[in-house]
Amino acid sequence: MPSAERRKPLASPRAAAWARVVFAGFAGCLLLSCGDSPTDSGVSGDLPGGDRPSFEDLFGPTLVRADGSQVGLRAVQDKALVGIYFADPSCPACAAFTPLLVSAYDSLKAANRSFEIVLVSVGGGSAEMFAFMQRYGMGWPAVPYDRAKLLTLLQRFGVEWVPTLVVIDSDRDVVTKTGREDVVAAGAGAYDVWLVAGAGP
Repeated sequence: MPSAERRKPLASPRAAAWARVVFAGFAGCLLLSCGDSPTDSGVSGDLPGGDRPSFEDLFGPTLVRADGSQVGLRAVQDKALVGIYFADPSCPACAAFTPLLVSAYDSLKAANRSFEIVLVSVGGGSAEMFAFMQRYGMGWPAVPYDRAKLLTLLQRFGVEWVPTLVVIDSDRDVVTKTGREDVVAAGAGAYDVWLVAGAGP
């Protein structure tokens, strides 16, 4: 395990309200507040859509693919499960996890499972986000980079670390916030665990 000296503070020029610290040999990259915290426990009723947000409330009217092309919300609206992937292009833990997620995603797509992922990039800006998507061959779309939307999503789902994979169902109810751990443990098999969990009692 790396020593504490390898912990490297990183600054984010596009998100002055919070800072990132990377713990290179640890579980992820910690999002630390340095002002109005994006993960303060707010009332969901204060967020777009309140307790029952639509996909548009969550992501906006359109998503974007790695090549910059736009895609409508139908990409997610007809899916049984949607993974919301919070990641930072400069986070070492994201670099380690993303290939695992891409492999699981590609397997699920090949098996025609009802699943989509939406990337929420928390570092840099649009150029860094598109480069990140292209570098790892992400077949899924992303939320167009916008600081206000980013902070809203971080707050809604209480995200404090990246990579974080939140899985929601077609009603936008949270199935799990530990999707990353599930993928690490079971790969594409995590989908069946989520599907059962989303079905409820």
